Order: sequence, then C-alpha cells, then structure tokens
Amino acid sequence: MIEHIGRSREAVRDLGRVASEMIIVTTPNLYFPVIAHDTGLPFCHWLPLSLRARYAKLCGREAYENDNLFWSPRSLLAELPAFRVTSRFLHFASRRDYLATFPIYVPYVGGGMRRRDGRLKSLYYRAASMLGRHSLYAMPSLACTLRRRS
Repeated sequence: MIEHIGRSREAVRDLGRVASEMIIVTTPNLYFPVIAHDTGLPFCHWLPLSLRARYAKLCGREAYENDNLFWSPRSLLAELPAFRVTSRFLHFASRRDYLATFPIYVPYVGGGMRRRDGRLKSLYYRAASMLGRHSLYAMPSLACTLRRRS
C-alpha cells in the first residue's frame, strides 16, 4: 500500500533491495481517472494537492481527501528494474482465477459481499484481462505480483 509513503522512490527501491524473490503490490493506479480509495472524484488525484483540497471541499468530499500520492505502473516498474510482473489479472493468473477465489466475498466492497459486476464493468475487466501482464495499466489498482528476474 505504497500510496501512504508519497512518491518516495527510495522507499520503493528499498522494497526491491530487501525482497529476496517476490513483491506483492496493491495501490491505486494513478492513470485510472477515479480512485475510490481517495475522494472518488474524477481526476481529483491528478491535481496538485492544494487544488485537490479545493475540489474535494467544493464537492463535499473533503473528509475523504487524505493527500495520498499515487503511482503509475510505469513509475513503479521503473524503480524496480530487477523485477517483472508475473500476475496476469490483479494478483491472479487470470480473471477466472480471481472470480473463483472471490465468488461472494471481496475485501473492501460494501461490507465484503460481492455484487455481480454490471455488463459494462464485466466487459471492461474482461478486456483488461486480455492484456495479460500489462493489465495493470488499465486496472483501477496496481495490484500485481512481481518476481525477481533470474
């Protein structure tokens, strides 16, 4: 959950230095237009912190603005050159594996109960999963497993 350390390149490099084989990352994706982990306002996290605070206040979401600084897939992977993404959909080998693991329960979703994905969301996730290891570029989260290159 590296969004809480700001954009500390040194901290991410230290993760790579101390990890012997694997790193599991879960953090919101800077590229995604809406981050539910923050204000939930479109494009808010792309603004400088002072403007984010004003935007959040204007929309009555200031209690959700917590000054997190998010990582893009590109910036994260640039700091971990000794690692490569091995998961194909979030932390899983496939979207099918993800759905089999969480058929009715998903952490952080309305008390943990999984609702069926709507058609549009299901189509979006299916399309993103076709990107394989590159799906993290299109997902709302940079949830992925990174393994040290041999």
